[in-house]
Amino acid sequence: PIMDLKVKETFWAIVQNGLTSSDPLSRKRCLYLLHRVLVSVKQLASNGKKGAMASGGWVFWWSDSHGRELQASWDDLVLLLETLEEKQVHIIKPVKSRLKNIVSAMNTY
Repeated sequence: PIMDLKVKETFWAIVQNGLTSSDPLSRKRCLYLLHRVLVSVKQLASNGKKGAMASGGWVFWWSDSHGRELQASWDDLVLLLETLEEKQVHIIKPVKSRLKNIVSAMNTY
């Protein structure tokens, strides 16, 4: 049997710690894990399954009825996090506007 890490609080704690780590390699690895979770959840949603829930409550939520909006919001977040790893200001400035989309999505969902 395959273990579904998306429902494990420990997995999300590792991802969150990695994304906020001072080590660039840890951030990159956890960003990759987040991206893979997004792909996985999108595929599950297309099969009629919804979100992931850990024992303490919702860790990651997905719904077919909001799939496009959620995908866009998560894609914006991943792009923003990837871009912030860059050192060149001309790369970061165009993506800053996506932060508003992310904040708006958090208030909506």
